[in-house]
Amino acid sequence: MEEGNRRWIIRDASGQIDGPFTTEKVLYKIGRGEFSGEEFIAHYPNGKWIPISQDPQFYDKLLEILSDDPNVEASEDTHVLEFTRPHHTSEHKLSEGPVSEATTEPGAKAEPEKTPGKRKKKRRDRPEDIELIDVRPQLIRAVIKKAKWPIVVTVCGVGLAAILLVNSGPREERLRLTAPQRNQTQVAPETLKGRIHQGVAEFLRDTQSGYQRAQNEFVFVVERNHKNAEVMALLCMTYLQLWPYAYQDSADSKVIGTVVQMSSAIDPGGTHSATCRAVDLAVRARFQEAKSLVESVLDSRANDSQPPIMFYFLKGYLLEGFNEHGAAIGYLQSAQKLWPQWVLPFVLEAHALTKLERYNDAGNLYRNILRTNPAHTVARIELGILEYKFFNRNEQGQAYLKQALENDDAPKTILSRGFFGLAEIALKRQDQSLALKYAQRSYSLNSSNTEAKNLVVRLGGIEILKKTKTKCSQLTFEGDQFFRETDYHAAQAHYKAAFECDQNALAALKAAQCLWKLSFSTEAIEWLTRAIKADPKLIEAYVTLADYQAQRYNFLAAARVLDSAKRMNPKSHEVYRGFALVELRRNNGKGAIMFGKKALELYENDVETLIILAQASILMKDYKMAFNYSSKAVEIDVNHRKAQIAYAESLS
Repeated sequence: MEEGNRRWIIRDASGQIDGPFTTEKVLYKIGRGEFSGEEFIAHYPNGKWIPISQDPQFYDKLLEILSDDPNVEASEDTHVLEFTRPHHTSEHKLSEGPVSEATTEPGAKAEPEKTPGKRKKKRRDRPEDIELIDVRPQLIRAVIKKAKWPIVVTVCGVGLAAILLVNSGPREERLRLTAPQRNQTQVAPETLKGRIHQGVAEFLRDTQSGYQRAQNEFVFVVERNHKNAEVMALLCMTYLQLWPYAYQDSADSKVIGTVVQMSSAIDPGGTHSATCRAVDLAVRARFQEAKSLVESVLDSRANDSQPPIMFYFLKGYLLEGFNEHGAAIGYLQSAQKLWPQWVLPFVLEAHALTKLERYNDAGNLYRNILRTNPAHTVARIELGILEYKFFNRNEQGQAYLKQALENDDAPKTILSRGFFGLAEIALKRQDQSLALKYAQRSYSLNSSNTEAKNLVVRLGGIEILKKTKTKCSQLTFEGDQFFRETDYHAAQAHYKAAFECDQNALAALKAAQCLWKLSFSTEAIEWLTRAIKADPKLIEAYVTLADYQAQRYNFLAAARVLDSAKRMNPKSHEVYRGFALVELRRNNGKGAIMFGKKALELYENDVETLIILAQASILMKDYKMAFNYSSKAVEIDVNHRKAQIAYAESLS
C-alpha cells in the first residue's frame, strides 16, 4: 500500500476516536489546524496507539505549521508563552501561571464545536499546557474599574503597590554591563591610543570603580574600531570582574555574548576571542568547560613569543575556585611576572595563601598591594581580618576594617566578612549591642555566612534574624561556588533562594541545571518555565528547556518552546542551534543540518553549532562535510572533547 493511502484512526484527549483517514487526509487536517499534536494515532484497523508527534511525517507537518503560524506575534507589553509539559508530571504542580478556564481533565468529555455540515473538533487545553502571563496590570485596572469611590481607588492602589513592593524583596544597588554599539563611525586606530591607555590603567587598579571606568573606555574604543580584538579581550575580562556587581540577567548575559561574537568574527581560533569565550562560560557557571578551554589555549600557546597572560590568570582563577590553592598560586605568579602592574593576580595569590594558612606571607602580600593602591578595599579588609584574627592586633585590625568599610567598593562576600570581623572585635570588648549591629550587616550582605547568622541568633534571637533584610545577588554567587565544587544539592538550594528573593531568571535557570544533574528532570523543567516567565528574553532558558524535553523524547514540546523563543528573538543563533539539536536527537540529520546552517548564518564561528553539523553529517554519511565542520570546530577550540570526537569519527 502506498504511504499516502495508508489509513489511520485518531484518538483525541477526551478519548474520542475518529477516522479512518489516509495519510494525505491527516496531513491536510494538520495543515488546517484540526489536530494540535496532542492526539494519538494507530494504523487502521489493528495498529498500536502512538502519539501523533512520534510519526516523522506528521511531526514535520506539525513543526511546519507551528513555525509558520501567522496568528501569534510577540508583544512588548505582555508575553504569553505556552509549553507542553510531560504527561507524567502529576506529582509536581506549577502554581505561577494561571491555567485557562477551558482546561479539560484527562479522560473527561469535552463538547465538540458544532459547524454546519461538518463536525470539527475544538482544540482542547490540557493540564500540561501552561500559560505564563503577567496579570498584575489587568488586576490593577479591574480594581480601579470596579471602585465606587475615589477613596477606594486610592486605598486599593496603595495596597496593591505595597503588595508588589513587598513581593519584590529588598532593593539593592546593581549596575548594568555596557555593550559596544555597532553603528558608530570607525576612526583611525592611532586616535584611540589615549583611551586604551586610560582604560588599561583603570583595569590594572583592580577596584570596582576602576573597572567601571575601564569598561567605558574599552567600549568607546571597540565601538570605533571593530577590529581591535585585544581590547575586546580586555573588555571581556572587565565584564568578569564587574559580574558580581551586575544584575546577572539576560540583558547582562547578552552584553557578554555580543562581544564574544564580535571577537570571534575577527579573531577565530585566537587567544583574544578565546578569552571572551572563557569569560562567557565562567559567568554562566559552566566552569568545567571554561577550564577545558583555558587549558587548551595554554597547551597550544605556551611556547609563543608572547605568552597568553590572561590564560595564566584564568587558570589560577579557576583552580582557586575549585579550592586547588597550591596549584593556583603557580599560575597566578606566572601572570604576575608577565604583567607585574596588574594587581588582581596578587590579590588572588594572597587569598590562596590565607586558605593554605600561610598568614604571614598573605599579610605581606596585602601590605604590598596597599602600597601600590591604597584605595584597594578588598586588600584592606583581608589584611584587617588577618591582623585581628591571626596576629592578635585588634586595634590595627579594626582600623583597617573601618576604613575599608566606609564604601562598598568590593564584592558583597568580602564586605560581609569585613563586618563580621568588626562584630568579633566588638564581642571581644563585651559590646554585644555593637556586635549584633555588625553581625546583622554581615548577614544582610551574605545570608550564606553561617557565622554571622549564628551570631545574630545568639545575640538577638531568631526574631531579629528574620527582620534582617538580605541581599539577593549574593545567593547566586554562593550557588556558583557550590556548583563549581559539584555540590549540586547545595547549589540548587542557593539558586532557588536567589530566585525567590528577586525573581532572578538566571538563578532559576541554574537551579534547573542542578536539578537535571541530580536526575530531578520534572522539577528541572518546572524551574525552567519559571525562568522564562520571570525573564521572557532569556533565550538560554528556552534552549535548555527544549533540550531537556527532547531528551525525554517529547520532541513536539521542544519545538513549541523554541518557536516561542524564535518569536521573542527571531535573529538568535542559539534558537536555531536549539532546533538543530532537537532534530539531531530525533535522528533527523537533514533537519539538523538545515537549522544548523541557519544558526551559522547568524554566528559563523559558534563551536557548538559546528559540532552539531558535524554529527548530523556523520548521521547522513556525508563524511567530507563532517570533516569540514569538525575541523573548523577544532581550529576554534582545539581541546573541545565533542569536537575532537566528531573530528576523529569523520576521519575514520
